[in-house]
Parts: sequence; C-alpha cells; structure tokens
Amino acid sequence: MKAKSTSKPQEIFLQHPGKSFLINAITGCNLPFHFHAEIEILFCLNGTGTIMAGNYVNSFGEGDLFMIGKNLPHALIQTSEEANLICLQFDQDFLGKRFFYSREFKSVEDLLKRTSRGLKFKVDKEKFLPVFTTITTGESMIPIVSVLKVLDLLSKERFESLNSIQFTNNTMGESDLEKINKVFDYTQEHFQETISLEQVSSLLNFTETSFCRYFKLYTGKSYFQYLNEIRIANACKLLIEFGNHDIEEICFSCGFNNPSTFYKQFKKIVKLTPKEYQVKAKKTLQSAVTMVA
Repeated sequence: MKAKSTSKPQEIFLQHPGKSFLINAITGCNLPFHFHAEIEILFCLNGTGTIMAGNYVNSFGEGDLFMIGKNLPHALIQTSEEANLICLQFDQDFLGKRFFYSREFKSVEDLLKRTSRGLKFKVDKEKFLPVFTTITTGESMIPIVSVLKVLDLLSKERFESLNSIQFTNNTMGESDLEKINKVFDYTQEHFQETISLEQVSSLLNFTETSFCRYFKLYTGKSYFQYLNEIRIANACKLLIEFGNHDIEEICFSCGFNNPSTFYKQFKKIVKLTPKEYQVKAKKTLQSAVTMVA
C-alpha cells in the first residue's frame, strides 16, 4: 500500500480579543509550509508531531514550545490524532513601537529579536498552561497582561535556536506574501510529483531566472531547497505513521526519484539517517505516552 500525505489543516478558533493578538487551539491536524507578519508561539500540550521552521526539521512532544519569528517559513506535521497545541500570534508592536524598548522589558525585547531564527523551549506545562488559559478566559486587560506574562516567563527560560542564519524578510509587503504563499500552496499540493521551475515560475508570471531571484530574496533559500524540505518533512511523518513500510517506498511517495538523493537530502536536513530518525521519534512518542499515562 502506498503511503499517502495528510489532509488539509484544520484550526479550531477560540478567541480574538480585538486586534492585539490571536489565540487558537490546534488539534490533530497539519499546517502547511507558510509564513506571516506576526510572531507565533506554539505550545504542545500533548501528543507528538513534526515541525519545520526555516531549515529546521524535527519531532516535538508534550512541553515543547516554539517561538516563530516574523515571516519565518514554518509548517506543522502532526503524527498523532491526540496532538493538541496552543497557537498564539501577535504583532511585535501590538502595544506600540517603543513599548519593549523600556529598561523593564529589555529581556523580552532581546527575546523577540532572537525569534527571527526560531526558538525552541522545553517548559513546565503546569507552570505555563494556567497563564495561557487566562489569555482565553480573562476579561478586560487580563488577556494582554497574560501575554506579557508568557513573554516574561520565556525570557527567563533556556532555549535553542532552530536556525544558524536569519530567514525572515521584514520588508515583505502584502502582495509579496500572497505571491510566496501561492507558491507554498502549490508545492504542498504537488510535492509528490515532478515539479519544474517552469511550472512554479508560471504561477507568478515570472521568468525562471526572475522567479529564482525573487523566491531566494523572500525565503532565504532556493526553490528546490524548499521543495526538498517539504518532501523530507512529509517523509518524517510517514516514517513514524508507516513504520513497517520500506524506507525506499516512502522515498518515492514523497516525490524523490531515487533513494540515493533521498538519503542524502534527509541526512543534510534532519542531521540523521531515516532509520535513526524513526528510532528517535519512536522513543519520543513512547515518552509522551508515558507522561500522559
């Protein structure tokens, strides 16, 4: 049986208090590779999955929290139906352009600057969940104060950067966002097929040369680098979901024409062989199940 990719994303809307920020719950679904002008916090409450952010591809589990910077391309690939995450999005200047410049918020300002590379935290769920809960249930100014509390807590936590270089482009306009997301959507839908530069450049009515320059300017990578990352991210998911499948079968299911290229790209992007990743992800899943039990 051929391993197939997952369905389109489903987000459950919880609350949108004014225009300051947006908070959602994400349950057992995928989010395609995309980016936006808001900073995003993803907090995994339970379950496991795979996340992509820039060049970073890895599994996540309960207690993992990610900060995704402005316009940093990212995707969420769930590997368990019971996976539940909180997604908080906010503009860096939602309280004014100079709010975080004050001495009292110096640590938060430094934290927000670092999000351009993407950040990963391992946090105490019992410590953070009540604060996130007050964002959705609090009245008047309580939700905004709670967002500040989350940022203050994170500024005191240890973290790792997801990428060694900055991928964001802060000068991107709405028109450019629409164009790049059009390419993202097309790639997410057709990554299992052979995709040529002629096909993707025609989506934007660009020449191939102009498209390559444009895509690199706004994503920090070539189109085929991005395409390989999408394919490898889906391979990560299939390696866990279809553990009994032949790895070469998964290779072809994700759009690669030969196993040699697949193994080379997998090692380059994930820093592990497919088998090593499968073993590591299985241990992560078992640990998450143990924690929930």
